[in-house]
Amino acid sequence: MKAKSNLVRIGCYSAFWGDSVSAATQLIKAKGLDYLVADYLAEVTMGILARRRNQSNQKSSNNEEGKDLGGAGEGGYIAEFISFVLKQNLPDIIKRKIKIVTNAGGLDPLACKLAIESAIQKAGIKEGQIIVAAITGDDILNRKNELKNDFKKFSHIYDNETDSESYPSDKEKEIISLNAYLGAFPIAKALDEGATIVVTGRCVDKCGCQVTGGNFTDWEQSVFSPNGGWINMGYPIIECFSNGEFIVTKPRETGGLVTTSTVGEQMLYEILDPGSYILPDVILDMRNVKLKQIDVNKVLVTGAKGRPPTDSLKLSGIYQDVAHSILLRTRIILAKLKFKDLRNLNVETLGAEHIYGIHARTRDTREVVLNITAVTSMAPGITGRPHPSPCLVHFSCLLPKSKVSAIVTVGNKSPLIVTFDDLAKISEIPESPEIQENFNINNFNILVKIPLIKLAWGRSGDKGDTCNIGIVKRYELPGINGLNFVLTKRGLSSLRIDRQGKTYAQMLLSFKVVAPAGLFAKL
Repeated sequence: MKAKSNLVRIGCYSAFWGDSVSAATQLIKAKGLDYLVADYLAEVTMGILARRRNQSNQKSSNNEEGKDLGGAGEGGYIAEFISFVLKQNLPDIIKRKIKIVTNAGGLDPLACKLAIESAIQKAGIKEGQIIVAAITGDDILNRKNELKNDFKKFSHIYDNETDSESYPSDKEKEIISLNAYLGAFPIAKALDEGATIVVTGRCVDKCGCQVTGGNFTDWEQSVFSPNGGWINMGYPIIECFSNGEFIVTKPRETGGLVTTSTVGEQMLYEILDPGSYILPDVILDMRNVKLKQIDVNKVLVTGAKGRPPTDSLKLSGIYQDVAHSILLRTRIILAKLKFKDLRNLNVETLGAEHIYGIHARTRDTREVVLNITAVTSMAPGITGRPHPSPCLVHFSCLLPKSKVSAIVTVGNKSPLIVTFDDLAKISEIPESPEIQENFNINNFNILVKIPLIKLAWGRSGDKGDTCNIGIVKRYELPGINGLNFVLTKRGLSSLRIDRQGKTYAQMLLSFKVVAPAGLFAKL
């Protein structure tokens, strides 16, 4: 990836499928942008795309007409990228020579590449002005049986077997998506080969305007910031230097704010061990990262260290969970009555055309039971039946890099293979050392209880099956004086209303903690 100088400016307009599409235009029009990136693929998104791809395949086999799949392409990619972002901004992308990297390819980057090329051709763009590349090889769903003996456990916390995940061997778990994080090197290869737009599947994660105050503890500062606040929210631009340092900023005359606190909160978002944040290409140690406000809405980030990566790639998988509650309840009752177990079982879903067998429709079903008012069968209050939705469960495991290859297809060129078999430099994952705490609360005579929010900022969110709560000290920032808490088990598939953990940090900040009275008087 050849840069014009030792400074590269990268903007990010999307954190998930459904994020603001207008942010892309804002960043494209910003002065001097080199690259535009967009993340559409949260863990649960892979399961949603897989279900819609299956619906598309089923329609094709039934010779049904194509129907709207909610912004997903027929093969399971994010069609919104083409219709809402690319088509609207093609002239400026060409004029400003901006390159785009996005994982809008979802489960079928090649189909997304073809759709982009078709849109470019229809727009009358001259051949060669925009070259599209697709990166594949991350989707290993069809290889799961071949590789089942190679899958390894993934531990959220170092050397903690109780908080590890593995490939689900239960035959009842119908896995609908299984993808490897491929990292940056296949993308760099595509750019070196002349690509203007690089479309990938699963590679890494990214967030949108949170670092510019979009989800900030002191939210009033962001809402009422100059240039319209949240009405005109600015999206982040990273100015990267060749020595690994970078500046976080945003376009001029936009709302929001970039401060050491907004950057510090975001830095601790969705990480596990801050001393060993494992990526496909590097192990990042951010324990000594320092944040410095160098100008209005400009924060310099220094002190990050990298080590060679491990010999494995992380896999992100989704299966649709099943329930046995009615069967178990019935069997318990039969046992108490000393009756024999059920001889035959037949479970039918009313309203899903079960009685049609293989001729059942998945859309516009002909059974009407779910449209009948539930007045006589419900409790007082007369609510209707809830709309059923699948419980998608996320799991992670590891796969040796030697078992995976990335395939880079650039324009009309023959596909290139990028392997991960250079294992001469690999790292073991070290255990982060204990932090030595010199502070002794007994040295203070008068102690009071104050809300933690008076002392710290916080940011939380999910990483598949886990939730992270990052707490950042409000005042002195040698490093960033942060703490990271990791909650494990059943994150994505939890039945709680906030299964993604977005409110957990603010809940924690509302708790009262013991602090010296003299410190409280200064706040």
